[in-house]
Amino acid sequence: MGAAGSGRRVGDVDGVVVLRMVLETGIVEFTNADELDDDGLTEHIRSHLDDADVLPRLRGESGQGSCSDVLDEVPALSAGFSLDLDGRCLMPPGCCSDLGVLSDWREAVGQRSTTPAMLWVGHPWLLVATGPDDRLSLSGPTESSRGPADHLLTVGRTALRRAVDAATADRARFARRVTDVCAELAGEPLAVPLTRTLLADAD
Repeated sequence: MGAAGSGRRVGDVDGVVVLRMVLETGIVEFTNADELDDDGLTEHIRSHLDDADVLPRLRGESGQGSCSDVLDEVPALSAGFSLDLDGRCLMPPGCCSDLGVLSDWREAVGQRSTTPAMLWVGHPWLLVATGPDDRLSLSGPTESSRGPADHLLTVGRTALRRAVDAATADRARFARRVTDVCAELAGEPLAVPLTRTLLADAD
């Protein structure tokens, strides 16, 4: 997918770090979001809404008016961002992850403390701390909010910001596709709010 890379250094090793947007399509099974064609994405979202038993009410079937209150019963898509190095997954999304975790990655870029802080990617999660030369140290996975945890990756702050910006652009493109699907499944009036709910968009 169209994610920009970022520099990584553990010792003298350099590589390309990417935040790759993925959807959970099975039990601990992830699929690149852009690998689903339009039909596949429609079926994925339809199945998600069917599991929540909300699609008929979103459509206003059986004489019911379409009700935006039903959106409160719709869970976000199980999804997230895989932390990849040179095309190899270092850390997949954890349990309970959704596309809203992108805001946590953005906060990680701004981490200024040398004390590790939680980077929520689902559970288990990562820890992030600032290091020398304006670099960020990622450790984990862990289910401790303070560590210690095994060192995973050291990455430049600017480089990680570029990766987050690229993932943000990927998410925006995906949101447009999801909106088209939601318009087809639930109708135009609910297309945008339903998309925001599915993508855990709090912005």
